[in-house]
Amino acid sequence: APEAFDRAIEHLTRAVEIDPEYAMAWAALGAAYCLKGQFLALRNIVIEALNFTRKAIGLDPENVLAHEWLGSGLNYLGEVDPAIEAFRTAVRIDPDYASGHAGLGRALWLGKGDVSGGIASLERAVELDPNLGYAFLQLAFLHTIAGDYDAAEAAARRAVELQERYASGTLGLRLVGARSRLGYIYYLRGRYEEAMVEYEREREGLDTSNHALRERTMVELDQKLGAVYMRLGRSEEARACFDRAVAREREIFAGREPDAATSYYMASLHALRGEPDLAIARLERVVAQLPAITRVRVAADPDLASLRELEAFSKLTANSQG
Repeated sequence: APEAFDRAIEHLTRAVEIDPEYAMAWAALGAAYCLKGQFLALRNIVIEALNFTRKAIGLDPENVLAHEWLGSGLNYLGEVDPAIEAFRTAVRIDPDYASGHAGLGRALWLGKGDVSGGIASLERAVELDPNLGYAFLQLAFLHTIAGDYDAAEAAARRAVELQERYASGTLGLRLVGARSRLGYIYYLRGRYEEAMVEYEREREGLDTSNHALRERTMVELDQKLGAVYMRLGRSEEARACFDRAVAREREIFAGREPDAATSYYMASLHALRGEPDLAIARLERVVAQLPAITRVRVAADPDLASLRELEAFSKLTANSQG
C-alpha cells in the first residue's frame, strides 16, 4: 500500500536523525523513496532517493543495497549507463547478490533493449534466489518478446505461484501482474478463453488489494481484456473494457505525464479501436522514454498490427533506434 512507503520512510528518517553515520539506514531510506517514486510514477521522489543512496555509499562504499537502489533510481530516470555501472558494482562486491543481478538484467533490457543479456542476468538472479517474483515477471515478459512461449509460460507460472503465496523476494513487496503475464502468453497463442480466465483472476485479486500498482495494473487489464473480447467478436464487451481503461488512466494521471508502461497499453488500446493518430501520439511518449526496448517490443505486438503500414509508425520505430 502507498501508506506503507510513508511509514517506512518515517521510521528510517528517524533512524538517520538518531545516527547520521548509519549507512544501511540511509541505503534503506533511498530504497523506500525509490520504490515509492517508481510505483506511484513520481520522478521527483526517485531523484530524492538518489541523494540518500549516495549518502550511504559515501559512508560505506561496499554497501550493496545502496549501489542496487542507486542503479534502480538511475535506470528509472533514463540514466542507463550509470545505472548499469551501479548494478555491476553491487555484484562485484557480492557476486551472489541476487537483487543486484536482477537489477542489472532490468537495466540491460529496459534501457538497452538487450533482451538476451537481460534474460541471462535475471536467470542468474532467480538461480540465487528462487523467490524473486518480479524477476520471474520480467523473464516471462522477455521470453514472450523473444518468441519462446514455453519458457515464458514456465516463468509466468512460477510468478503466479509466488504471487499466490505473497512471496516476491523484493523487500517483502507483494507481487501483482503474474496472471496478466500468463494470460498474455495464452492470448498470443490464440487461447483466448484461457487468457480471459487469467485476466479475470488477476482482477479479482486486485479488487481486494490496496497495492501501490493496483490502479495502473487495472488499466493494463482492461486493455488486455478488451483485446481478448475483440478477438472473440464480443465488441460491446470490448468497448466497455476500453472505456474503463480510458477513464481510469485519465483519473490516475490527472495533470501529469503517464508512465511509459501505461502509455504503451493506451497506444495498444487506441490501435485496436481504430484510432491511429492517438495510438501514434502515445507511442511517441513511450519511445521518448524507452527507445531501445520499444523498438524490440513493437515489432511483433499483434495489437499494433493496424499501425505497421503507416509512415508515422515507420518513422517512429526508426527514430527509436537512435
